[in-house]
Amino acid sequence: LFTQLSIALPGRVDGARIAAQIVPGVGFLGAGTILHGKGGISGLTSAATIWIVAAIGMAVGAGDIYDAAGATLLVLLVLAALGRVEGPIKRRLSISRVRVEVPGDPANVEEVQRMVRESGLDLIDLQTERLADGTAMELVLGGPQHLHDKAKLTLLRSSGAYKISTER
Repeated sequence: LFTQLSIALPGRVDGARIAAQIVPGVGFLGAGTILHGKGGISGLTSAATIWIVAAIGMAVGAGDIYDAAGATLLVLLVLAALGRVEGPIKRRLSISRVRVEVPGDPANVEEVQRMVRESGLDLIDLQTERLADGTAMELVLGGPQHLHDKAKLTLLRSSGAYKISTER
């Protein structure tokens, strides 16, 4: 849309000013909405939306109402489709790291594995470490977020664990 407006406007305005001023300025604002933390990135959809809304606003200001209306319709359709797809993907792909410390009995390690599998989560990785008074297990779990919380509570209550710590 910005490119089309740059081509359409030279009779009225210098089209190069669009690329030289508006696009990087709005890009800077959009970049401010992108956040990185704890292994994830958020705000990409918001940044893209800010950028396209600026282009739509410029199209309206230039009098290209049909282009603005078409772009608006397209943006609304894409955002609606992304909204429907994003929730199930997030619920399915949640990953957490859990450290469970249990008394030394090797059956406790097997019990923790069984409980995780019964919770409905995928046991992506398991590493064990021998402690003076037991065994520490580093578990990487994958699955829906609500199952992570349920599995952690179950482990704490039923596995004989005396310490559980989590990291996302």
